[in-house]
Amino acid sequence: MNIEEYHTQISDFTRLLRGVLSGVLPGNGGYFDVYGEEIPWKTNIEAEFPLRFNPPREPSRESGLYAARIRLGMGLSRSGEYLAVMQSSFALLVGSAPVLRFDYEKVKDYHPAAHLHISGSGTWLSPALMINRPNQEARQGKLEALHIPVGGHRFRPSVEEFLYFLIHECGFEGRSGWRDILADSRARWLRIQLGAAVRDDPREAAHILSDLGYAVIPPEGGHPQMAYHSGW
Repeated sequence: MNIEEYHTQISDFTRLLRGVLSGVLPGNGGYFDVYGEEIPWKTNIEAEFPLRFNPPREPSRESGLYAARIRLGMGLSRSGEYLAVMQSSFALLVGSAPVLRFDYEKVKDYHPAAHLHISGSGTWLSPALMINRPNQEARQGKLEALHIPVGGHRFRPSVEEFLYFLIHECGFEGRSGWRDILADSRARWLRIQLGAAVRDDPREAAHILSDLGYAVIPPEGGHPQMAYHSGW
């Protein structure tokens, strides 16, 4: 991929993301920013939107406290042929503090690449953290010190699933038709991830397709080596 193709794909990706967010979350006062494009092959996207209460049998209203924050760091895949998410963070904010955060870091060895942070202390798990001391912050019994694995590089939560969680599970207001918008966008995400997973292990993909009745012809040099990401 050359730099012109990269910027074209960034523009398309940004347009689709902006469309999903504006089509799903109501209200005003948020922001959507793209920056870092002066550095070749590196682009940052950040968006934050206030969330609205949606009580039963009452008009919806601004919460004045809760917000959704989405951060994405974009770059190139390992092969240099595809646009890739290098890191992401989907957070539910109370004020300015994230109480729940889905994080992903493509280059990560010590912690799981895709993980969930939940804020809180004094929980049922705090005594074990203070005794076991898996990391520095955990000594204080802080639940947010844990990196809860959530699917790895290929099967991590998507921004669509995060928005679904906010509206369906937490009850914040969504625009009319939000379900269809998220379903369509999530299907597009799953196709992209499926393609990436196939490239990780073409031999297994060929085996599955053969089982389904497809005729699969390996390349002359045989199947490429598996290319799973190391670590969790």
